[in-house]
Amino acid sequence: MAQVSKTVVSNYLNGKYSSMSEGTRKRIQKLIEEYHYKPSPNRRNYYRKSTVHHKKVLGLILPDITDNFYSFICKGVANACTQNGYFAVTVNTDNNLLREREYIDLLLNQVDGFLVSTVGNNDEYLRNLQSKTNIVMIDRGMLNSPYDLISSNNKEAVEELLDYLLALQYEAFAIFTEQLQPYTARTVRVGALSKYLEDKNTKIQYSVHTISPNDEKVVMKELMGLYDRLLHKKIALIGVNGRTLLQILNGIKALGLEQRKNIGICGYDDFGWAQKMHSEIATISQPAIEIGMVAVQRLIFRVQSKQATPPEQIILKSTMQVFDSL
Repeated sequence: MAQVSKTVVSNYLNGKYSSMSEGTRKRIQKLIEEYHYKPSPNRRNYYRKSTVHHKKVLGLILPDITDNFYSFICKGVANACTQNGYFAVTVNTDNNLLREREYIDLLLNQVDGFLVSTVGNNDEYLRNLQSKTNIVMIDRGMLNSPYDLISSNNKEAVEELLDYLLALQYEAFAIFTEQLQPYTARTVRVGALSKYLEDKNTKIQYSVHTISPNDEKVVMKELMGLYDRLLHKKIALIGVNGRTLLQILNGIKALGLEQRKNIGICGYDDFGWAQKMHSEIATISQPAIEIGMVAVQRLIFRVQSKQATPPEQIILKSTMQVFDSL
């Protein structure tokens, strides 16, 4: 065989070559190729968990800390960490894929695990971390994810909102969203909204408008087009997250349409400010603090567990709030 100790083989498999001769590396590599050996991620993860001293520090990776939803996630994470004797290191990726990777690489050996709300399109990198650390996803998942996901009940929440609006005899729906990416919450919401309206009544008019969070002119242009086209219809404007809801409200105010009784405004995550800008509004409020707390509890469970178990999706219930009459 390779005529080396188990420790040397283990070091090779974990990429620790500094004290290993080139000849030893070649012998081990030859045997690996000859026997088609592939290390088991679960066994490596188990070994790491059973031998490494817990640091009592968690990494929180967020795409945009200026978003109110993620600010409340931070609060929930901080509360749960305090209750369990942990600390959280929070970083903001600014929706930058490379920055997400850089921060995780930087903290990899400094934390017990990560709470990740990914920017998206980073599946392969995140999946390859399975044998190196513990991860719990927040709000945004990925295809065939090996990690737990904590999120709100997006599909059921938008269906409840649409039931309410249809009972009020709204005739048209305009859905405003930022750029859609696979497995993000806004993609799930837009898909659920579209499917529900198509299944419910083919006569109902609906449209999806993709806007930039930094371009108010685009929002105003879309709103003016809708108003001109649907002047005499009862229309609901729906923002699929807090930022788009705020843009709708600002656009309506700038165009002087806030007093139009045929316009209803709905959206996600107002955190108390939306009804102050427009009296007729319905919002879906996510349990952001609870999501953060449950995510920490789940990650600590993964850190302390000595047995690998299949990933779970934990879904928490959002609530609908109605202000004045739509």
